[in-house]
Amino acid sequence: MTKKVVETAKEYGASVEAELGVVGGNEGGGKGHKIQCTDPTLANDFCKRTGIDALAVGVSFAFTDFEPDWFVYIAFILIGVITFTLSSIGVKIGNIFGTKYKSKAEFAGGLILILLGLKILLEGLGVIQ
Repeated sequence: MTKKVVETAKEYGASVEAELGVVGGNEGGGKGHKIQCTDPTLANDFCKRTGIDALAVGVSFAFTDFEPDWFVYIAFILIGVITFTLSSIGVKIGNIFGTKYKSKAEFAGGLILILLGLKILLEGLGVIQ
């Protein structure tokens, strides 16, 4: 089924993202759960057989048994603080490089967009594959 979706999507120039596996959780309030992890070799085989463009991997706190329950909030706060810190560093570095290399970066970005457009045009005309 996925391979047929990929073939149809490619006819319209669309990409296909697939998700594999199931994470069993304790959303129902119980602590007993079964986790069904995806085998990486099966995922690799699936990607090759179907021709998908992207494979999504999901991670959830549903499979954890934090004791006491408030430990999960520590994990949430830590993830938030680390994400905020790394994003702030990225913005600061971007501002420094943006100020220093603004015209060169704009030129390089424009050139890349033109080349991508040319590639898409040539693929659409059948000149390249």
